[in-house]
Amino acid sequence: MASDFNAKLIAELYETDKPDKAAEIADEMVEIGDPIFPRQIYAAYKKFENTSVSHFFISDLTSFEKNADAAKILKEIARSSTRSADIETLLDYLNEIDYLDSEFTEKVKSLFLKVLKDKKIYEYDVDEYCGYLIRAGEVAKFEELLRETFEDDEVETGARRKILGQLLRIWGKKYFQYYYDNYESIVGTRSEILFAKEVSTWSKGIIPKLFEKILKDGSESAKEVISLKQQKNQAVDEKKKAGEQEVITKTYLNSDVLTDIANLRSKIGSKTTSDERFGFRFLNASEEIYGQNNAAQTLESLAGYCLVIRTALWGFDEKILSQDIPIEDLRKVIPDAENASGGLNKFHYFLVQKGMVVDDTLFGLRSVQRVLNGFAHREKEQDLIRALKGEGLDNLYHQSRWPELHREILIKYRDALQRLNSAL
Repeated sequence: MASDFNAKLIAELYETDKPDKAAEIADEMVEIGDPIFPRQIYAAYKKFENTSVSHFFISDLTSFEKNADAAKILKEIARSSTRSADIETLLDYLNEIDYLDSEFTEKVKSLFLKVLKDKKIYEYDVDEYCGYLIRAGEVAKFEELLRETFEDDEVETGARRKILGQLLRIWGKKYFQYYYDNYESIVGTRSEILFAKEVSTWSKGIIPKLFEKILKDGSESAKEVISLKQQKNQAVDEKKKAGEQEVITKTYLNSDVLTDIANLRSKIGSKTTSDERFGFRFLNASEEIYGQNNAAQTLESLAGYCLVIRTALWGFDEKILSQDIPIEDLRKVIPDAENASGGLNKFHYFLVQKGMVVDDTLFGLRSVQRVLNGFAHREKEQDLIRALKGEGLDNLYHQSRWPELHREILIKYRDALQRLNSAL
C-alpha cells in the first residue's frame, strides 16, 4: 500500500510543470523518508533548476542525512550549480560533512565577496559563510572587508552583529585592542551599540579597560549597556559570597527590576533620539540607580536609596529643564501647577507641546515622586504615610518591611517608565 502511494507521488512529481507544486510533493517525500526519493527529487531539481524554487529541492535533499544517494547528489550540485540561493542552501550541509572541494570553495568566496560588497548579507548567512571559509582556510582574505561591513550602518543589523562576533572569535585580541585604540571612530553610531553589547558578554584581558573606556567616552546608550552588565556582574559576585539562601534572596531581591529599568530607559532613549519630534534622549544616564541590588534593610538605607531614585527620575536632558515657561501657560496644561520650575512639570509641558496625550499622573511618575519626596523629608511623616497610602504601600512601612518596600518603590518607577515607553 505504501509503495503504491510512493509510486503515485513519483508520478505526480514527474508530471507536474509547476515549480511550486513540485516543491510541495518533494516536501511530502521528505516526510515519508523513502530512500528511493532523493533521485526523484534530484530529477525535479534539474527540471526546475532555473526557477526561484530550485534551492527548495536542495533543502529537501539535505534532510536525507544518511542516504548515500543524497550525499552524492548534493556534492554533484555543489560542483555544477552557480546559483547563489543553491550555494547558500548547500553551505550548512557541506560544513557538517567537511566538504572542502576547491572549485566549490571558489564559488563560496566569490559569492561571499559579492554579498559583502553589495551590502546584501543577512544574519542567517554569516555563520555559514564564515564557518565554511574557516574550514577551507580562506577566511583571512575577508578580514578587512568584514570589519568594514560591521561598521557600515547600511548593512542589516543582525548580520553586522554576527560579523562582529566572528571577528572577535577569530581575531579577538587584535580587534579588542583595535577598538580600544580607535573607539572614537564608532562613538554615536549603531556599530558602537552592537560593539558594547558584544563586549558586555566577554571578560578578562583588556575587557575591563574597554568597559572603562566606554563609560568614559561612549554614548549614553553604550554606557547604559555597560552599566547594566556591571550591575549583573556585581550581583553574581555577591551571590557567590552569600552563604544562606535567605541572605541570597534578600541581597538580590531587586536585580530583575533594575534590569527592567535599565532596559526601559535605554529603549526610551533610542525612541526619542530617532523620533523627529524630539531628536534627543529624554533621560540622562544614571549609573547610581543600578547599585541597588542589595535590598534596603533599614529605614535609613531605604531613604538613601530613594534619594538616588529621585535623582534618576528628575534626570531630564537640559533641553527640557532649561525651558522658561510662564506660569499662566503651564496652568493651561496643568491647572493646579504651583510653579514652573519643577522637572516633572517641565517634562509634562514639553510632551504636551509636542502633541502627546499625557494624563494627570504623567504616566505614574508624579505618584512615584510623591513617595520619594516623602522619604526625602521624613520629618513630615504624615506626608510620607499619605503618599505611601495612595500607592497601597503604607502597611509595609508600618510593619518595617524595608526590603519589600524598597522593591515595590522600584517596581512603581519601572511601571511608570513602561507606560511612558508605550506612549512613545
